[in-house]
Amino acid sequence: MQKVFAVANPDIEFVNAAVAGGAGTNARAVLATRLQAGDPPDSWQGHAGQELIGTYVAASQIEPLNDLYEAEGWARGHA
Repeated sequence: MQKVFAVANPDIEFVNAAVAGGAGTNARAVLATRLQAGDPPDSWQGHAGQELIGTYVAASQIEPLNDLYEAEGWARGHA
């Protein structure tokens, strides 16, 4: 995926900031530290449900992408 991204977006640097070990525990700790420091990653993977709603939404650390989906036509199912 990184190679495909780099070819399609040569002017954007892709930084792989994956955190190994702990079955996600280590990654969540690093993410929490970065969010508290005001240095969030551009994207991250989380579990739907309480982790998402009770943690990131409740703390206003994420925002909806509805406007982006509508502007790009993705909401209508166009590729």
